[in-house]
Amino acid sequence: MTVDQDRVELRAAHQKILRDVSPAKVAREYAVLLLSVLLFLYLSFAADNFFTAVNLRNVASQSAILGIMASAATLLIVAGNFDLSVGAIFAASGIVTVLVVESSSMPVGVAAGLLTGMVLGLLNGVIVTRFGVNSFIATLASSLVIGGVILVITGGENTDTTNISFITMSARQFLGLDLMTWVFIVWALLLGYVLARSIYGRYMYAAGGSAVAAQLSGVSVTGIRTATFVVSGLGAAIAGILSASQSGSVPVTAGSNLVLISIAAVVVGGTSIWGGDGAVWRTVVGVVFLSLIDNGFNLLDLDPLYGNIVYGSIILVAAAIDAQARRR
Repeated sequence: MTVDQDRVELRAAHQKILRDVSPAKVAREYAVLLLSVLLFLYLSFAADNFFTAVNLRNVASQSAILGIMASAATLLIVAGNFDLSVGAIFAASGIVTVLVVESSSMPVGVAAGLLTGMVLGLLNGVIVTRFGVNSFIATLASSLVIGGVILVITGGENTDTTNISFITMSARQFLGLDLMTWVFIVWALLLGYVLARSIYGRYMYAAGGSAVAAQLSGVSVTGIRTATFVVSGLGAAIAGILSASQSGSVPVTAGSNLVLISIAAVVVGGTSIWGGDGAVWRTVVGVVFLSLIDNGFNLLDLDPLYGNIVYGSIILVAAAIDAQARRR
């Protein structure tokens, strides 16, 4: 009996090793890293202005907004949910910040914007976890509601600021990088540590892998998933505030183009769209990869109309690889 049990355990361990080193799983986790390196090398030779300090700083800065949102989305997706309202939260937080900055002060305005994102994220989390509404439907609906409120408040007009301190905030330099880039770096490191090294990260993996099993093991799936919605809202708020500072204005449509591309960056980076598996560092690589493609289109003077075709194809391939890795 003991011998049979040992054989079963050895067979299970062997199968796990095979799954961990399966071509599809390795491709999902590391292919985009290799492609990013190859693309970086190609652009270094193909585009004269690519490998310059100015351009590389621009790539880092352009990656920041998407990277902040995608890093937060990683935790949410790992825990088994989606948030389609991040674009609306992005806009709402930026608008609240600008309005309060104009009427009060920059610190109060930034605090109000961050609080707006966290509260809206909390509401999403409560709707999904407490009332059992599918996260796709719930956040799609909340996106429409938030967008409607924004239109009513702004009358469809841009929300502008003339506060010099706020407008110059995102461009402030430290060690050659602007504030936006540093916020992205610190944010990604923080979330990466939480997901990979903390007990809360293990709970997120458990909740996304099997909510029922996690609940039976004593994990508060409701609490963990609600927390990831708050983080998602906070990430959208940080990005929205930095974007408002960068442009000095918040259009009512701000953030609408970032909803799907932030999820795409997570998937392209190798995090499973089904939950239970992923890493923030992979998402960062996915963000850099997409930013390099965009930068390459600009430097090589390629028709931007083909950009969506390239993005869509990459996302489709990443999703197919994820599906294959999940079957094994």
